[in-house]
Amino acid sequence: MSDYHILPDNRIVLHVAVPAAAVNAVGVNFRELLVAFGRNTTSLTDAVDDANPKGWEITVAEKAQIAAGEVLEHSRAYDLSKLAGTLADKRTALLALIALWTPKILADASERLEYVGHAGSVS
Repeated sequence: MSDYHILPDNRIVLHVAVPAAAVNAVGVNFRELLVAFGRNTTSLTDAVDDANPKGWEITVAEKAQIAAGEVLEHSRAYDLSKLAGTLADKRTALLALIALWTPKILADASERLEYVGHAGSVS
Protein backbone atom coordinates (compact mmCIF):
# COMPACT_ATOMS: atom_id res chain seq x y z
CA MET A 1 0.00 0.00 0.00
CA SER A 2 1.20 3.50 -0.77
CA ASP A 3 1.38 5.95 2.12
CA TYR A 4 0.90 8.86 -0.26
CA HIS A 5 -0.13 9.73 -3.80
CA ILE A 6 0.62 13.00 -5.57
CA LEU A 7 -2.21 14.27 -7.75
CA PRO A 8 -2.73 17.35 -9.95
CA ASP A 9 -3.32 20.79 -8.45
CA ASN A 10 -0.73 20.25 -5.70
CA ARG A 11 -2.93 17.69 -3.95
CA ILE A 12 -1.36 14.97 -1.84
CA VAL A 13 -3.49 12.03 -0.75
CA LEU A 14 -2.21 10.38 2.42
CA HIS A 15 -3.10 6.93 3.71
CA VAL A 16 -2.93 6.69 7.49
CA ALA A 17 -3.18 3.34 9.27
CA VAL A 18 -5.88 3.22 11.95
CA PRO A 19 -4.90 1.03 14.92
CA ALA A 20 -7.25 -1.96 15.34
CA ALA A 21 -7.62 -1.39 19.08
CA ALA A 22 -8.29 2.37 18.87
CA VAL A 23 -11.55 3.31 20.60
CA ASN A 24 -13.14 6.62 21.54
CA ALA A 25 -14.13 7.87 25.01
CA VAL A 26 -17.32 5.80 25.00
CA GLY A 27 -15.63 2.60 23.83
CA VAL A 28 -16.61 2.62 20.15
CA ASN A 29 -13.93 1.37 17.76
CA PHE A 30 -12.57 4.10 15.46
CA ARG A 31 -12.57 1.81 12.44
CA GLU A 32 -16.26 1.12 13.01
CA LEU A 33 -16.93 4.86 13.24
CA LEU A 34 -15.06 5.62 10.03
CA VAL A 35 -17.23 3.09 8.21
CA ALA A 36 -20.48 4.16 9.89
CA PHE A 37 -19.97 7.83 9.01
CA GLY A 38 -18.70 7.42 5.47
CA ARG A 39 -15.02 8.23 6.08
CA ASN A 40 -14.09 4.96 4.37
CA THR A 41 -13.98 6.14 0.77
CA THR A 42 -11.19 7.03 -1.62
CA SER A 43 -10.73 9.81 -4.13
CA LEU A 44 -8.28 7.79 -6.21
CA THR A 45 -8.95 5.99 -9.48
CA ASP A 46 -9.14 2.19 -9.48
CA ALA A 47 -5.97 0.63 -10.85
CA VAL A 48 -6.20 -0.74 -14.37
CA ASP A 49 -3.35 -3.16 -13.61
CA ASP A 50 -3.50 -4.04 -9.91
CA ALA A 51 0.06 -5.43 -9.99
CA ASN A 52 1.47 -2.16 -11.38
CA PRO A 53 -0.72 0.74 -10.28
CA LYS A 54 0.05 4.26 -11.43
CA GLY A 55 0.69 6.90 -8.74
CA TRP A 56 -2.87 8.24 -9.01
CA GLU A 57 -4.49 4.80 -8.84
CA ILE A 58 -5.51 2.62 -5.93
CA THR A 59 -5.22 -1.15 -5.78
CA VAL A 60 -8.03 -3.49 -4.79
CA ALA A 61 -6.19 -4.26 -1.51
CA GLU A 62 -5.74 -0.57 -0.64
CA LYS A 63 -9.37 0.17 -1.42
CA ALA A 64 -10.48 -2.77 0.77
CA GLN A 65 -8.41 -1.45 3.70
CA ILE A 66 -10.01 1.98 3.37
CA ALA A 67 -13.50 0.47 3.02
CA ALA A 68 -12.91 -1.52 6.24
CA GLY A 69 -11.77 1.58 8.15
CA GLU A 70 -8.27 0.13 8.55
CA VAL A 71 -6.80 3.08 6.66
CA LEU A 72 -7.96 6.69 6.71
CA GLU A 73 -7.52 8.63 3.49
CA HIS A 74 -6.73 12.32 3.88
CA SER A 75 -6.21 14.80 1.10
CA ARG A 76 -4.35 18.07 1.48
CA ALA A 77 -2.96 20.77 -0.73
CA TYR A 78 0.76 21.40 -0.68
CA ASP A 79 2.84 23.25 -3.22
CA LEU A 80 5.66 20.82 -3.93
CA SER A 81 7.58 23.54 -5.75
CA LYS A 82 8.35 24.98 -2.29
CA LEU A 83 10.69 22.06 -1.70
CA ALA A 84 14.26 22.80 -2.75
CA GLY A 85 16.97 20.65 -4.26
CA THR A 86 17.06 17.61 -6.47
CA LEU A 87 14.16 15.19 -6.89
CA ALA A 88 15.76 12.99 -4.21
CA ASP A 89 16.03 16.00 -1.86
CA LYS A 90 12.39 16.88 -2.48
CA ARG A 91 11.30 13.31 -1.81
CA THR A 92 13.24 13.26 1.48
CA ALA A 93 11.66 16.58 2.51
CA LEU A 94 8.19 15.35 1.52
CA LEU A 95 8.62 12.17 3.55
CA ALA A 96 9.63 14.26 6.56
CA LEU A 97 6.49 16.39 6.14
CA ILE A 98 4.32 13.29 5.86
CA ALA A 99 5.88 11.92 9.05
CA LEU A 100 4.80 15.16 10.79
CA TRP A 101 1.32 15.23 9.25
CA THR A 102 0.37 11.59 9.86
CA PRO A 103 -0.01 11.61 13.66
CA LYS A 104 -1.88 14.93 13.47
CA ILE A 105 -4.34 13.51 10.93
CA LEU A 106 -5.06 10.56 13.21
CA ALA A 107 -5.31 12.81 16.28
CA ASP A 108 -7.73 15.18 14.50
CA ALA A 109 -9.93 12.26 13.43
CA SER A 110 -9.87 10.90 16.99
CA GLU A 111 -10.91 14.28 18.38
CA ARG A 112 -13.85 14.56 15.97
CA LEU A 113 -15.03 11.07 16.92
CA GLU A 114 -14.26 11.28 20.64
CA TYR A 115 -17.85 11.06 21.97
CA VAL A 116 -19.68 9.62 18.97
CA GLY A 117 -21.91 6.80 20.05
CA HIS A 118 -22.78 8.18 23.46
CA ALA A 119 -26.50 8.22 24.09
CA GLY A 120 -28.61 8.79 27.11
CA SER A 121 -31.84 10.07 28.52
CA VAL A 122 -32.48 13.37 30.29
CA SER A 123 -35.28 12.03 32.43
